[in-house]
Amino acid sequence: EMFGWTASVVAAIASAVTAGVGFKSAAAWIGASLFGVLGINFVLAQAATGLETRQRDKYGETEEYKRWVSRSWAGVTLPPKPKQS
Repeated sequence: EMFGWTASVVAAIASAVTAGVGFKSAAAWIGASLFGVLGINFVLAQAATGLETRQRDKYGETEEYKRWVSRSWAGVTLPPKPKQS
């Protein structure tokens, strides 16, 4: 999903540039689009981080999980939160 959202913004900016839309007239929607894509990507990274944490907590000791993690990519994730003592 992150790639799709980011590609959508890049495509919109590229089409505006090729159509000859001036930067000043498009600055507001370009800024809003960039802010939006950063926001959705942050939400998606949070979701991936939470899912990875839950999966590790539930299945982390199994060999099947360890093999799966070694062969897969979780996507963009955020650093884990420090454990509360």
